[in-house]
Amino acid sequence: MEEKIGQSGTAEKKSGKKKWLIVAAVIVIAALAVVLIFALNGSGRDDGVPMGKSSVAETANGEIVTPVGTLTFPTEWAGRVWTEDASSGDLYSEKFYGSVGKDEVLLFELSVGTGGVGYRLGSAPDENGTMQELWLNIGVIEPESSWTEDQVYQINSMQGCVNDLIEQLRALDGFREDG
Repeated sequence: MEEKIGQSGTAEKKSGKKKWLIVAAVIVIAALAVVLIFALNGSGRDDGVPMGKSSVAETANGEIVTPVGTLTFPTEWAGRVWTEDASSGDLYSEKFYGSVGKDEVLLFELSVGTGGVGYRLGSAPDENGTMQELWLNIGVIEPESSWTEDQVYQINSMQGCVNDLIEQLRALDGFREDG
């Protein structure tokens, strides 16, 4: 009778070890799946917008609300471009960024008010009817040696979206072009 008890205890130990091995294997497989998902998606995002930042499309459905009116960012790039509020005092200023690999690239800066930087595009009335100066600060993007030809084309295309925003500014009621 003692022999049977000894054999039964060994069988229970083997069964318990199998359960722990199965649990450990499931945990390892789940961890590998998570690692693979993040590795395949880069840093968890595939739109080029750095972690911790929100694209124009995410923050305002592609709309940029300025003191002189609401502009709509072109949809083909709204998910890949993010903005930073650089306003100071009475000067509204929004910086637009894109990315190439891990490089954050300033595309352009749009300002409304007195004392903006860059090219003065003209003026337009704000909600109170007061004329506000419109400014565009933009420069040539100098590609890094590590950028591919496709990446250079992409970042320049993102910067080219400024033309659409300029046309929207010119279409605002009361817009006056300098000249």
